[in-house]
Amino acid sequence: MIKQLFQHEQPKDVRMMPPMGDDWDAHTGACLQTLEGHDGYVCSVVFSHDSSHVASGSLDKTIKIWDAHTGACLQTLEGHDDRVTSVVFSPDSSRVTSGSYDKTIKI
Repeated sequence: MIKQLFQHEQPKDVRMMPPMGDDWDAHTGACLQTLEGHDGYVCSVVFSHDSSHVASGSLDKTIKIWDAHTGACLQTLEGHDDRVTSVVFSPDSSRVTSGSYDKTIKI
């Protein structure tokens, strides 16, 4: 959607990036995986720094930790009283921090 919205701003005679399909791989345009399991909208997604895991935060008040290679849900973190809108891994990927509409940050 963002690509289409700003497509008119791309110079016609300069190729700024490789062509991409409507899916997710920046080089091939292929969708690599679809991760499913949240019961609400997903608000935030982040790769771990070593790209081995993905964390997602959702309106269902949970954070899920996924194996980035297999797509398996490894863990569901609970404890927020409202939607989780932000997740981030620590620099060494050993911890996840989440922010929520419940006005808390959890580590």
